[in-house]
Amino acid sequence: MARQWRMTSKQVVGVSHYGSGNPENDFWLVRIRWSKKLGLTLDHTFHSKKMADDVADKVAVASHITRGRWAPEYYPWNGFETSQRVD
Repeated sequence: MARQWRMTSKQVVGVSHYGSGNPENDFWLVRIRWSKKLGLTLDHTFHSKKMADDVADKVAVASHITRGRWAPEYYPWNGFETSQRVD
């Protein structure tokens, strides 16, 4: 059984956007800033901002997350959970 972590009001959930200037290639990631030393990125990319926002809303109100579905990002930068990147 995968480990579960308890969510609290300290965690910040957001959606990050990555794009190349062509909307067909854009994708969104759901991220959590767990602490100053740990950020988490969901192991699924979304090709619709609405779908990513819906999942982020569900995660924000969840009492637990399954740790195995989230990739760690150590020492996340300011704005990690809502960053935008365009190549």
